[in-house]
Amino acid sequence: MRLYDKPIIQLFSFIREFLILLLVYFTHFAGEAQVGKLFTTDSEISSSLINQIYQDNKGYLWIATEDGLNRYDGAKVTIYKQNERDSTSILNNYVKSIFQDKAGRLYFGFFNGLQYYDYATEEFHYIPIYIGDHYLYRSHVTSLVQRQNGDILLTTSGQGILKIEKDGEGLAAIQLPNLLPDQYFEKIFEDAFSKVIDVMNEMEGHSKSSLYKDVSDPQSYLIVSEWNSEDAYNVFIQSDKFKGVVNWGKENILAGRPSHKVYKN
Repeated sequence: MRLYDKPIIQLFSFIREFLILLLVYFTHFAGEAQVGKLFTTDSEISSSLINQIYQDNKGYLWIATEDGLNRYDGAKVTIYKQNERDSTSILNNYVKSIFQDKAGRLYFGFFNGLQYYDYATEEFHYIPIYIGDHYLYRSHVTSLVQRQNGDILLTTSGQGILKIEKDGEGLAAIQLPNLLPDQYFEKIFEDAFSKVIDVMNEMEGHSKSSLYKDVSDPQSYLIVSEWNSEDAYNVFIQSDKFKGVVNWGKENILAGRPSHKVYKN
């Protein structure tokens, strides 16, 4: 039994995985042409699996990777790795997120917690995360943001939203009540994915597309699209619209570029 009548079926598998990236950082010099520098893992950055790139208010470029934290000062790259015998080293070599607040404090989110950086001492300081009834929990910190009122919020994988507050002489992240159901965020995510299908519907030779979610992994989605001919499909994947959608998804809703497979009947 044939599942599809059309000869070309494209499967876009949106799996939350990171692709190997090469960072190109451009430095501007007054009166000179733009100068480019290519970073690789051979002798400079610690890993090609990059989670975030962030420039602080001092001009340093911080690169969060899955195997260490990197800082580029315009001349050289400094690599920070976890040292279990040094409590002021980074918390984990898997660095997920970077954020600097309006006061200039620089935060780093890790696979297992949160720290801030002291520029004067070049040390990293631990910020405890409390879940529920003041239960200490090493959460996976995925992102940070500061509200207009000054509150600093962080999102975690599985523990919702937390707010950074003063805790005696230090800081602590306190879990906020779950103000919105998980289905609300899933709806936003799925609405964003529909933009990909909207672009496909504009292409000549496209029949239809559908969006599916993996019930065993709610962070994985699949787009199945049918095309009238292989030529029409090839025109689509080489088009500026396709490249634009892929870049948009990478920047807004995906951790990496989508993979795709083609099946013919």
